[in-house]
Amino acid sequence: MRQIIMSVFIMCALSVGAAIQPVIKLTCDNSDWERSHIVVDHESFLDKSAPWEGPFRSTDCNRHVIYRFSLADYQIEKIDIKIGNSYRVSMSTDGKKYGVILECKGTVGGLSNNGVKSVDVRKQLKGAREVYLKFEDNNPGDGFGGCLFSIAMYGKQIPHRNPPLFHALPVTSSPSLDGMLDGKDWENAQWIANFNVYGKFKPVTQITRAAALYDSENLYIGVECLDDSMDKVVSMTEKHDGDVYRDNCVEIFISPEVKARYYFHFAVNSIGTKFDEKCESAEKIDINWNPEWSVKTCKSGDRWTAKIAIPFKSLGIVPVPGMVLPLNITRIEGPHSEISSWVSMQGSFHLPSQFGHLVLADNGVSYASYECAPQSLNRNPPQLELLAQRGIAPAEVYADVAMYKASAYGKGAPVATAMVKVAGPGTAVKLFEKVLSPGDYIMNITWMKSAVEHYAQELQINIPNENRVAFAAELIQPYYSNEKSIRVEYRNQTGSIRKASAVVSSAGKELSRQEVAVNGKNGEFTLPLPKNDGKYKVKIVPQPTGGKTVYPPVNLTFEKGPSGSGAEEFCLGPNGVFLKEGKPFLPLVMNLPVDMKELAAAGFNTVVTGFDDAPCQVAENLKLLDDAHNNGIYVWFHLCNLFRNKEDYETLKETVSRFKDHPALAGWYLADEPSGTATSPEVMSKAVTTIKKIDSRHPVIGCDNNPSMFGAYAPLFEVFMPDPYPVPHNGIDTVGTWLKSSAAFLKPTQSLGVILQAQGKPFYPRGPNRIEIRNMAFQSMIAGVKSMAWWAHGPARDSKEWSEYPILLKQIKTLEPYLLQNERKEFTANGCKTATFRGAAGTAVLAVNLGNAPATIEIPVNLNSFESVVDENVEVVADGDKTQIKLPALGSAAWIK
Repeated sequence: MRQIIMSVFIMCALSVGAAIQPVIKLTCDNSDWERSHIVVDHESFLDKSAPWEGPFRSTDCNRHVIYRFSLADYQIEKIDIKIGNSYRVSMSTDGKKYGVILECKGTVGGLSNNGVKSVDVRKQLKGAREVYLKFEDNNPGDGFGGCLFSIAMYGKQIPHRNPPLFHALPVTSSPSLDGMLDGKDWENAQWIANFNVYGKFKPVTQITRAAALYDSENLYIGVECLDDSMDKVVSMTEKHDGDVYRDNCVEIFISPEVKARYYFHFAVNSIGTKFDEKCESAEKIDINWNPEWSVKTCKSGDRWTAKIAIPFKSLGIVPVPGMVLPLNITRIEGPHSEISSWVSMQGSFHLPSQFGHLVLADNGVSYASYECAPQSLNRNPPQLELLAQRGIAPAEVYADVAMYKASAYGKGAPVATAMVKVAGPGTAVKLFEKVLSPGDYIMNITWMKSAVEHYAQELQINIPNENRVAFAAELIQPYYSNEKSIRVEYRNQTGSIRKASAVVSSAGKELSRQEVAVNGKNGEFTLPLPKNDGKYKVKIVPQPTGGKTVYPPVNLTFEKGPSGSGAEEFCLGPNGVFLKEGKPFLPLVMNLPVDMKELAAAGFNTVVTGFDDAPCQVAENLKLLDDAHNNGIYVWFHLCNLFRNKEDYETLKETVSRFKDHPALAGWYLADEPSGTATSPEVMSKAVTTIKKIDSRHPVIGCDNNPSMFGAYAPLFEVFMPDPYPVPHNGIDTVGTWLKSSAAFLKPTQSLGVILQAQGKPFYPRGPNRIEIRNMAFQSMIAGVKSMAWWAHGPARDSKEWSEYPILLKQIKTLEPYLLQNERKEFTANGCKTATFRGAAGTAVLAVNLGNAPATIEIPVNLNSFESVVDENVEVVADGDKTQIKLPALGSAAWIK
């Protein structure tokens, strides 16, 4: 009854109008970000040069900001926006299609339309899970730009599902922190095991289990991480508050009370390195918060475990039975690239409003564990099946089940409900009689024992479409250039079709008709390509043998257009060396340039660029490619946006087909940090296969920044490039460490490259200085990379360090014939690294100091007869067949013979 009264009070309060408070609020003054429902601030191009420290300001039409708000708990009715100058505000519910909701072209100074603008959004946001608001200048050239001060959203709170819930059982003696989750207390604990794959409606393949205990001083959390590829479980961070979240790790998010305005974030990797911070939002954190807490990890067989003790005083609370602590537990699993969490988060993990609940249980109360086996859920109708796992009780229980459509989760009534009895582990129970429509769902399950609710969980479920298409076909290449035939790939699902007729037409006029053989369940056939450029249709009619079954035709379209003058072939030779028309080539790459001529003058020979945020963009890309070619620059074509939160294979095929013959093309840059966008290895593998079917003359390149997942992603690409950015938070030796880890997962047919940190205001607290730029490049060459790229967030040429690149690149070009030789021997001692390269070109010796103090290393080579290529304050003393090299702090050197 108390809950009902409270709900009525909230509803009445929200109807008052001007007196009510916004349910979601954002102020752009860098001081008061109420970000509990602001999922991410992306595509932000802020004008830092403007004398404007408070609100977002856009000074030309190319600068804008998009905020994405989660509406999981609210139905928004009105949005107030405090804004001024010349502006345009557009809104979207999917981040793709935007409609203008406010705009103004100000007068001189653009100041005539300042103030709060109200927009009624009930119709547009009905049932929406999130809203995107895009702000941009509406009067480019006036020098003032739009100015955003605040956003306030008004509406009503909606009934939400029961939050996932489990109990921490009290203990009389503190568990030993040995990393092992054995003993009576842990056996009797209430274990949770159903973790959801982040952003994907499918079950995890690597099970995670967790349980909690507590006493008067500490909260104890045990996590068990099963992994069938323990040999690939990599954790490299050894420094407290380092990049633990890039390793195989578990993370704990916990608030001191329900609806607290802040929360705490703990993480530990598989080797026991700790990370902690206090957060007001994902963007407003205190990394210097270093509480006292303890952890011990242990590896054994097919799993690793973590036993964690967090003092309640670190959380600022005094524990009492019945206390509810909002909590979520997440896991980064590298070998299979699975990011999962106990609570299925709709957006970032940093959303305390979506946390589950951990309840501190009373003494003497038994809370058994009940888990639904995720493997049994992809049925239609769905079934429940208890998962046999640590601490599960065989007792008879009831499950109160509610199914929500994922697209409207939390909005209105569930699509199906059931109360079922489950007899024990391994028991399968049918939930519903009716078949549900295919799609993504959230299943909310409240487990009940003796009519007492004692545990709630939720699962992300995909109901697949069971309808099988008898015959399907798709063009391998939608756009054609130098090909002589149309290539069609087919899937003959039933195997009953042996042939098909194919009709090619244009503007309604039939141009050709022929029969094609259909052999087996999967295959390919070709059709003659029309002579003239233009748009065409292909109609494929399956012809089954026997019977009178009529199968629907498959209609395809394609366009024949002009091609480039012929691209050079880039392939990989021995040890991953790039071969340009058969000759060794070392790509020296700048990512996302502004001026091709300037890049060429600096010594870069390759660039990562390309418009891929809309289908093909032919004219823009041809202009860009032509510009690169005219300045002697090759292009690794950027395709990454096709697989960020989507799977756009059609645009991928169109783009590759359209530009594969351009003379500037040198490769396809397919993936930029796919682990960070939760793009699965399966998706990446399919994308690589799709490209290679169309273009076998250019390699496919991918990079990642999560060492724990190198084992999942590195084997997929012909060229794999880690992108360690160590400055200023991590040690400079991160570069060499990541390269060594990457190389361990590569096959002899693959190539190892690197993307190095360049300048990056405002994204980095500071970019690397001249010595650090050189040091990272030398670490990379010593590690044996066959391509080197630099990524500048913002124009690198605007920095004082830009002048270092022409000098460095000229030296690398001198070393190139030596670096691409087959024989390389690497040696590490006294905080320094050296490598010797030998072959037909001669011998080269490279050295680098990884420390912040001078250091000396001895190598088994006499350098007296060598020519110095790089020698900055380096002391060399040769004696017989040895040489002592004294390097300054972070110094580097190279010699050739």
